[in-house]
Amino acid sequence: MMNANALFVRSKNWSELHRDEDGLFSLSHLATTVFLTVLVLCLLNVGVALMDRSKQQRTADAVAQSLGQWKARNMNAVTAHQHLMGELMSLVLTHHAIGGELLDKQKGADTRESDQRLRAAWQAASACRTGTPAYSNVSKEVLAGEALLKAHLELKELLTFVYFTKAVATAMQAFPPTYKAGVALENAAHLLEQAILAEWRVLESIRKVAHSVTPLKLQMLNQWLPDAKQQLDSMVDNYSLTQRALADELEKRFEIQVHILPSDRRLPISPDPLARLTQPPPEWQRPEDCDCPTQPADNMRHQLVKVSQLSRATFPWVNYHRQPLIQKMRPLTPLSGMADHYFDHTAGVSKRMMDELQVNGQLELYVLDDYAGPDKAFEAWMERSGSAAADKSFGISILIGSPARTPVGAWMFGSPAMELDYRAATGMIWNRHFPVQPECRIDLYCKRIVPSVQAKTGWDMLNWQPETEAFELVGFGIPHRFPAIGPAWTSSLSPTTQARWEQMRKQALPAWAADAKSVIPAHVPSEVIAL
Repeated sequence: MMNANALFVRSKNWSELHRDEDGLFSLSHLATTVFLTVLVLCLLNVGVALMDRSKQQRTADAVAQSLGQWKARNMNAVTAHQHLMGELMSLVLTHHAIGGELLDKQKGADTRESDQRLRAAWQAASACRTGTPAYSNVSKEVLAGEALLKAHLELKELLTFVYFTKAVATAMQAFPPTYKAGVALENAAHLLEQAILAEWRVLESIRKVAHSVTPLKLQMLNQWLPDAKQQLDSMVDNYSLTQRALADELEKRFEIQVHILPSDRRLPISPDPLARLTQPPPEWQRPEDCDCPTQPADNMRHQLVKVSQLSRATFPWVNYHRQPLIQKMRPLTPLSGMADHYFDHTAGVSKRMMDELQVNGQLELYVLDDYAGPDKAFEAWMERSGSAAADKSFGISILIGSPARTPVGAWMFGSPAMELDYRAATGMIWNRHFPVQPECRIDLYCKRIVPSVQAKTGWDMLNWQPETEAFELVGFGIPHRFPAIGPAWTSSLSPTTQARWEQMRKQALPAWAADAKSVIPAHVPSEVIAL
C-alpha cells in the first residue's frame, strides 16, 4: 500500500490545496447567521419589554394601593376624630343638663311665684303653731337651672302642700270628732316634711359636686371642642398636601412620575348639610310609610338638629354617660323626680346647644359626599345604577410614567417612540360595615324620631359597630351599652372603569405626561367590562 504522505505530495502541492478550499463559508450561511442574530435580539427585546411592562404595572398597582390605603386611613382618622368630638360634646351636655348656665355662674333662678306660695303656706302653718323645720332650707334661693331647678321647684311646691296640710290638720284637732285624724294627718305631714328636707340636701349635694367640675366642662366647651374642630378641618383641608407628599416619596423610591386624578385629591366628604338648615332639604320628600305615632313637630330646626351628624356622634355617648347618674339619682330623689327631669333635660339641652354650636359652623361635622339627609344608606352609590357615583366618591386613579428602556440593537430597531412608558391603576376605598336601609324612613314632621338602624349604618363617617346598641334622640328605655366604634375604611385595587379612562383622556395632564393620551384607550375592552 502506498504511503499516504507520498500520495498527498504526488497529487497536489500546497498552492493547489489552497485554491481548492474557496467557498467553504457560503452566502447562505452568512444570511442564516444574521437572521438568527436578529431573531435572538427580537426575542430578547420582547422578553425585556414584557418584563418591564409587568414591573411597571406592578409599580402602578403598588402606588394606587398605597394612595388608596392612605385615603382610607385618613377616612378612619376623620371618623375617630368626630367620635372624639361627639363624646366630648356628650360630657358637656350631661353636665349642662344638671344645672345649666345658672349653675356655671352661681346665679339664682327666678322662683318668686313658688316662693310666694310657700311663704303663704308657711305663715298659715306658723299661725297654727305647728313645726316648720324645712322652711329655712327649702325657701332659699336656687343657684341652678335645668333639671336641678325643676327638682327644687317640685320640692317647694310639695312643701307648700305640706304646710297647708299642717294648717288643716291643726284645725281638725280643735274638734273632738276629727282630733285623732288631725293628729295622724299632722304626723304624716311632718314625716313628709322631713323627707323633703333630706331630699333638698341631696339636691344641694348634687349641685355642689356639679359646680366643682364646672371648670372642666367649660374647658371642654370653650377650648377642647374648638381645638378638636380646628384639627379636624386641618386634617381634611391638608389631605391633598399629605397625599402629594406620599406620591413624591413613591416617585423617589420607584424612580417614576405619578399623576393623580384631580377629583381624587380630596377626601370624599363634605360639611353636614343639615347642620345649618331651618327647613328640610328641597329634594326631601316626606315618607309615606310613617304614620307619625307621636305629636307633630313644633320646631323644625330642632328636628334637623336631632338628625345632624353632630347629634348622631353625640347622643349614643349621652345615653351611655347619663345612665349611671340616673340610676344613682332615682332612689335618692323620689319626691322631686330629679332622675326623670335630668333625662328630659339632656334631650332639651342637646337640641339647644347643638343648634347654637352648628348654626355658625362652629362644630359642623362631615358626612359623605352626595348625602342629603336625613336618611343614611340612600345615597346615589347605593343604587344598582350608582356605579359611576361610587367610582367618583371612593375611587383613586393614578397614571405613572417610567423611563422607557432603549432596546438592544437600537441601531437596528430604532429608539423608543416616547421617552416614558405609561401605566394606569385604580384603587377603591370601601367600608367593611355594609349599609342597611331601615324599614321606615325618618319623618321630620314627627316630633319623636323613631330609632332605627340609622345610627349604626355602615359606609358612614361614624362607623358605629353594628352589633352594639347606638340609638339617636328617642324616648324612654334607650339601651345604654357602650357605643363601640370600628375603623372600617380600607382599600383594594379595582379595575379602571370606562368613566375613569374618559376622565383621564379629557383632563389636563402634566408636562411629563404630554404623550400619555396617545396610549390611553378610548374604550375598555368588553372582556374587561364583563369581569
